[in-house]
Parts: sequence; structure tokens; C-alpha cells
Amino acid sequence: KNSTARSKRKDFDLPITARVPGLTKQELEQLIVQELEMISRDKQVKECFDAKNALEEYIYDMRGKLDGGPYEKYSDDRNRQKLLNDLRTTENWLYNEEINQPKNVYVERLKSLKNLGEPIRNRYDEAEKRQYHVQEFFIALKQIEEAIQTWQAKSSDRYSHIDKSDIDRVYKNLTEKRK
Repeated sequence: KNSTARSKRKDFDLPITARVPGLTKQELEQLIVQELEMISRDKQVKECFDAKNALEEYIYDMRGKLDGGPYEKYSDDRNRQKLLNDLRTTENWLYNEEINQPKNVYVERLKSLKNLGEPIRNRYDEAEKRQYHVQEFFIALKQIEEAIQTWQAKSSDRYSHIDKSDIDRVYKNLTEKRK
């Protein structure tokens, strides 16, 4: 009974295909290309937004500083009025007429405004820095004068290596600069 009750074994070929779940190489490459295109479009949109924002920022900044602000006295009436008019016109274009312009349009408009506004800003910056530089100049003159006095008094060996002719030349230049 044991030998007949034994289970029968039947062998047959079972085809197995080894496959990793995922995308084919071609599908993956196609998706990578699409992703790169989306990244490029996002970058273009951000650059365009940044250019538009820079234009808007320049309009508000210059108008505030030019119309009754610190830049007003560094421009003549004709140039100031022209720039203020251009700022107003560009602002109206930006909010009323502009519809998704390419980046270069915003860049060109900003460049056009800066051609008028930057000379005014430069004059202001120069005037603001001038006082500091004048003070530094007079501090340097005072230090030179003290060095000459130390040399003349022979109170220190620090300047003993300098010839009298050099001291006289420096003293002459010092008195000229003080005028």
C-alpha cells in the first residue's frame, strides 16, 4: 500500500523570465529629456520674473530718491523730469500693458532707465563719500606733519635715516596741500 500511495511526481519545464520592475532604457531617457526641458523652462521663467522684479524695484527706488529724495539736488530739472516721466511710463507699461514679455524686454527697459539714472546716483555717491575721503586726507597730512616734527626734534631714531633734502621736499608739498 505504501508504494502505490506514494505521490506521483511529474517534471515539466517552467519558463521564467527575469525582469526588474521599472522603465526601459528608452523610456528613462525620454523622461530625462522631458525633465531637463521642464528645468530649462523653469529657469527661463525665473530669470524673466527676476528681470521684471529688478525693473519694478529700480522704478520704485529711483522715483523715491529722485522725487523729493536725496538724489533730487544731484540732477538738473530737465533730466530729473525726463527720468521721472520715463519711470512713470515704464511703471504704467509694467502694470497695464505688459503681458508676459521675454526677459530681454525687461532688461532693455531697465538699461534704458539706468542710462539716465546712474549718473545721478554716481554724483550722489561721490558727494556722500567725499567728506570721508577729505577727512582721511587731512589725517594723513597730520601724520606726515608729526613725522616731520619728530625728525626735526631728533627725539626718535625712527626717521633718522631720512635726508634733510627729502624732509624739506615733503614739508614743501605738505604746506601746498594744506592750502
